[in-house]
Amino acid sequence: MRATFNIIDDIESPIGLRYYKSYEAALYNQGFTMSWNYTGKRYEWWPDGHKCLEENYVNGSKHGGKRVWYKTGQQQYKENYVNGRLHGKQYGYHMNNVVASEENFIDGEYDGKQYV
Repeated sequence: MRATFNIIDDIESPIGLRYYKSYEAALYNQGFTMSWNYTGKRYEWWPDGHKCLEENYVNGSKHGGKRVWYKTGQQQYKENYVNGRLHGKQYGYHMNNVVASEENFIDGEYDGKQYV
């Protein structure tokens, strides 16, 4: 197995090129999750080369920060996961990088006020 590998989606795909740190991560993304306990980062890239997504996995579950960017390269939102569930502050951003929304989650459940 190779340490890294790339998949190029159809031209219609809004994501384009996807980069995976390992073969296991690529299979995880394609839905083959039953037998994989992937730990590491997963990335996606826009066709023009800007990063689209970065997220962390531990034993096959989202764990840690997740960030998503617009095609322009500006941050779209960021959130945190613990054992596969949203936990902590989630921020959404306008394309000019001004905070558009702020929400809080505890163990996957919405908690507190939403600021929009």
